[in-house]
Amino acid sequence: MISPLWQVVAAYLFALAGGSVSTSLRLKHRPLCALISLAAGTLLGATLFAIAPESLDTTNWWGALLAAATGYVLFFFISKYVHHVCPACAASHFDADATRH
Repeated sequence: MISPLWQVVAAYLFALAGGSVSTSLRLKHRPLCALISLAAGTLLGATLFAIAPESLDTTNWWGALLAAATGYVLFFFISKYVHHVCPACAASHFDADATRH
């Protein structure tokens, strides 16, 4: 079994490698939107098939639903009033020129 510290280090290194590869490719607007959609689908799949069943096993259904709803509301307000979480996502919805370097 791999210790949690090494899992965090590996996740950080893979994220760093992915970020450096994506910035060095200088993708156009359409492929960038496709990659954003792939990443969103991957996160949604991991949530629905791994995190949600585990949270339902550890707590009752209304507690998990309340936690998910609180997360979505918090994410909405941070994105709307504080800082948009993903500038590339905002650019893909509003301005195609913003995704070009």
